[in-house]
Amino acid sequence: MSSVSSASGAASVTSLGVGSGLPLEDLMTSLQNAENTKLKIIDNQRATIKDKISGYGKIQSSLSALNSAIQALGDPAGFGSVSAKASGSDFTATAVPGTVTGTFQVQVNSLAKSQVLLTHGVASMTAPIVDASNVPGTISFSLGGQTKTLDLSATDGSLGAIVSAINSDSTLGVRASIVNDGSANPYRMMLVPASTGTAAAITDVSVAGNTALESLIGFGASAPGSTVTEQAASNANITLNGVAITSSTNTLSNVMQGLTLNLNAVSTSGAQALTVANDADATVKKITEFVNAYNSVMSQVKMQTAYNAASKTGSALTGDGVALMTTRRLSGVTTVVNSANTVFKTLSSIGITTSPPSNEIQIDSTKLNAALSSNSTEVKSLFQGANGVVGYVKQAYADLAGSSGSLTNATSGAQSRVKSLDSYYNSTSDRIALTLSTWRSKFTRLDKMVGQMNNTSASLSNQFASLQGTKK
Repeated sequence: MSSVSSASGAASVTSLGVGSGLPLEDLMTSLQNAENTKLKIIDNQRATIKDKISGYGKIQSSLSALNSAIQALGDPAGFGSVSAKASGSDFTATAVPGTVTGTFQVQVNSLAKSQVLLTHGVASMTAPIVDASNVPGTISFSLGGQTKTLDLSATDGSLGAIVSAINSDSTLGVRASIVNDGSANPYRMMLVPASTGTAAAITDVSVAGNTALESLIGFGASAPGSTVTEQAASNANITLNGVAITSSTNTLSNVMQGLTLNLNAVSTSGAQALTVANDADATVKKITEFVNAYNSVMSQVKMQTAYNAASKTGSALTGDGVALMTTRRLSGVTTVVNSANTVFKTLSSIGITTSPPSNEIQIDSTKLNAALSSNSTEVKSLFQGANGVVGYVKQAYADLAGSSGSLTNATSGAQSRVKSLDSYYNSTSDRIALTLSTWRSKFTRLDKMVGQMNNTSASLSNQFASLQGTKK
């Protein structure tokens, strides 16, 4: 090994052994290689542990996907989905799990509509509508059994300002707009309740302190000479299997328990069929997602613990007890028994069985669909009931990958060992550097001393040779 030194401003390259002729630089290199072996051992240990951490991480990632799948399967609203389909376009329907299934006849007789009040026209939207008092006044709206007031004193009393003030107060329950009919006095105020149906209709509009505005928008019993025109509100009306049902809105919630209808149009060709049925496809999809996620965990564990007998090489977690525990813990789900059920007590009874030797599970779709068709309640209980599949897998996930799970703890312990090895590597590296520096100093002194001795020896040899020549 060479070093660069400087003396008197000029750089010079020195190398051990130059003065003595001894292979000191080679010896130094051998010593350094021998010392660096210690670092390689630490490095290999770190790499092995980091591979374990990576393996644990991949298994935990697959477990996280399994946990998501089992959470979805455990959602009471998501399991045993029910579909509701209309034969036409007069209405649409939605149903929640538990809704009575069957085919029903629905006829839409009328839709819910909002009341519309329309004033006579004025010539300008910006001119104040005031009487001799020259104040905008206060409007009162009566609807839904309540009376709400709006003070217009902060406005200029114009049609545009009044409309803006009405729309700025959501508590009134009234929306206003301006219609331009193109006549000589084109600007007309239109008032519409915020809700549909007769119960939400405006029954009275009065103005205090401004007779000019009263004559424009007054309506109801307080304004017997009103010029306001009305399009009356109406309620929705349907017949469901001959039973008349009325609603103030076009969304009929719980028209049957769990069933909601959204009305689109009045039926012109008689009743339309509504079919409410168990949505087995949605349930099968969730079960399939669970099975796929379960198999991914098993496949990942197998990959991380594999051993190649031919090459005699292992994987990151070959023989690792924590990784192998994952397989044993999860595979117990195939032995879960719901004793509360009479027919479908285990996964195998609905067509979900183990596929040895992979430890993965497989679905017999025919058997699963038959189970859902014949007794979806027991299938749901098998998964979501007390001591069911969902509960078992959730607990297994917590035991393996939860905050205090075995994989979590193993990962944390491995990470701590890596940190310890990092510190050990750094301290060992420092010791090696000090050792090599000490040896280089010793070799430098040896090189210098042997060099001086060689020079002395050469000088004496020359002197002896000169003396021999003189004697001759």
